[in-house]
Amino acid sequence: MYKRQISSDLIYNEMAEDIHQVLQTLVFVEKQVITHDGRWYTVRIMPYRTLEDKIDGVVITFTDVTTAKKLEMELRRVNELIEAKIAEGAKELIDVKAELQAEIAKQK
Repeated sequence: MYKRQISSDLIYNEMAEDIHQVLQTLVFVEKQVITHDGRWYTVRIMPYRTLEDKIDGVVITFTDVTTAKKLEMELRRVNELIEAKIAEGAKELIDVKAELQAEIAKQK
């Protein structure tokens, strides 16, 4: 098989293997990959079919999803903070409950 070198800013070492897989299976591959400067792309590799219905390579599309990915990461960070605050609040409630139970036991 003829293998070409692919050079890009993407951190996507398995691109050549994914292209080969698409050509072998005729099933598209879609992945989110990052670039060296922190941008995110959805990469979709699809078989290229000619008008004569012959597979003659692949079509690769790149969709910039950097904004959505950054919002997703920020949402995860905020969610982790909220979960930590809830856990902290639950511990405080448990401590207060124990103190109240001890106080009630003293009064009996």
